[in-house]
Amino acid sequence: MIPVLMAQQVLSLTAIVIDTVAKLPQTPTRHELPSILVHTAGDHVGLLRARAQVRMLPHYASAFAATYCWRFNPAPAWAYAGPDLAAAVAALPAGATRSQQRVFAPGVPRLAWTSPEGSLIIDELRTTHYLDGLLDDWGRERLAADLALARAAFTDVFAGIRLLSLRTPERSLLITSPTDLLAPQVLSATALGSVGGWWR
Repeated sequence: MIPVLMAQQVLSLTAIVIDTVAKLPQTPTRHELPSILVHTAGDHVGLLRARAQVRMLPHYASAFAATYCWRFNPAPAWAYAGPDLAAAVAALPAGATRSQQRVFAPGVPRLAWTSPEGSLIIDELRTTHYLDGLLDDWGRERLAADLALARAAFTDVFAGIRLLSLRTPERSLLITSPTDLLAPQVLSATALGSVGGWWR
C-alpha cells in the first residue's frame, strides 16, 4: 500500500521512467527491461526532491512502469508522442488541427501515443482504481476539462483518454466522450484495451 503523500511522487517518477524508456533508440527485450526500469528510476528520483521514503520511490515506480509496459504500452505499432500536450500536438500529422495555446492542468502524469493511421490516445496514470467504474465529482470535473481540451486540440484524430490503474489494471477506464464521464467504458472491453504492447 502506497502512502497517500507518496502517490503523486510515485506517479511522477513512473511517468519519467516510461518517458525515458519510450525514447530509447532501441526497444529493450523483456530480459533487459527489468534492470533498465530499476536503474532509470534510481537515476531520476533526485529530480523529484522527495524528502520522505526516498528509498521506496524507485521500487514503486519501476514496478508500475513494468505494469504499464506489459499491459498498456501500445508500441511498436503506435508511436510515442510525448509526456505533455505540447509534445502531442507537435507530433500530429501535417494538416491536422493544432492549438499550442492549450495545456492540461498539472498534477496528473500523462503520456500520449499516435497510431499509424494518425489517431491519438492520452494515458493518465493512477495508483488507485475506480470502484464499480464510477468517477468522483472531482475526477469527473477534471476529466471533462481534459476531454474538452483534447477534442479541441486534436479534433478528428483524438481517440480517447485511458485512465490507467497501475495497481489494478483490470479496473482501468476509457473516456472518449462527455457521456463516458457518467458511465465510463471498462478499458479491457474496448479496442484500446489491447492495442499492442512491447513485451507481450
